[in-house]
Amino acid sequence: MGPDEAIDAPPTFIDPNSWNEATGWLLQLSGTTRIYRGQRDYSWTLKNRLARDLQRLPENTNKFALENSVIGFFMDQAAGLLPSVPDEHDLQGWLSLMQHYGAPTRLLDWSASPFVAVYFAYEQASDSDAALYALDPYFCRRQFVGSLLPMPWDHTGTMAHSNTDKDGNTVVTYPAREQYRRNRENELLRWAILQRSRWPLPTIPFDQDARMSAQQTIFTLIGDIDGVVDELFDKETWPAPVERMPGGFIAGTDSTAWPLIWPGQLLTKIRLRQEWRATALQTLTKMGITAASLFPGLDGLGRAATGHLESGRLGLRDVLTGLSPM
Repeated sequence: MGPDEAIDAPPTFIDPNSWNEATGWLLQLSGTTRIYRGQRDYSWTLKNRLARDLQRLPENTNKFALENSVIGFFMDQAAGLLPSVPDEHDLQGWLSLMQHYGAPTRLLDWSASPFVAVYFAYEQASDSDAALYALDPYFCRRQFVGSLLPMPWDHTGTMAHSNTDKDGNTVVTYPAREQYRRNRENELLRWAILQRSRWPLPTIPFDQDARMSAQQTIFTLIGDIDGVVDELFDKETWPAPVERMPGGFIAGTDSTAWPLIWPGQLLTKIRLRQEWRATALQTLTKMGITAASLFPGLDGLGRAATGHLESGRLGLRDVLTGLSPM
């Protein structure tokens, strides 16, 4: 049996016939290591806000210089508006903060929950079908760092790791004692930018507020600002391999990993029909996934009130006090 026959091709595009069938796919995907993004228009591509905003500017615009200036502008202004801000060298922290407050960045928002992603796909009424994307973060990270350690980060700082360079020199390190997770992650993000990689690099923010925690936020960063994640749908357009970041404490070899053969292993797209919206939002409400839960505070409550109106249904308290359900 050849390597292409060893693994069945996972579906790349899924077009369910009903909301119940779509729910079955969501439950199946939730048993994997995927991350999820919902978009209210099925025709939209997975392109970051910074790239979309830069498209409106003249073609000779120095995109990197302007992005750099925007980050600096935000850093200067935010310092007087927030009680605390990231360290000025913490790229991930600043990009996460900018994304959180709607500034243009090269990040895309994802969630660890497919149902949270469905909420964002259906949050705003639309005449178009919506889309749910499911991305495998493990395969994407492998493009930058090779096989990952077969264990979580060693928080006790007691596990030794050996790294042998191409000349056969072996160095033993205790990464959790000698490196900071935040610094290591920032090095990886900067490496992706330097390589102008078109592979999405998943990264989990270290400083999560109540909103990020509720939404189970994960970001992807694109090294090439103009990179479109949809390139992963076609193996012929898979981005060129990235020169992997030197150093670190990577264990094992790629031969021990599940081979990457089919586009569906990387990225799946599910069509969410516009006519399922009301039923889907009612299902999510019963699961506790509402604007009020995903946006803790009065801002979320206001959004939840709008959703309550759009549902056209009475609340349970109204029903219990004598009004008939609609």
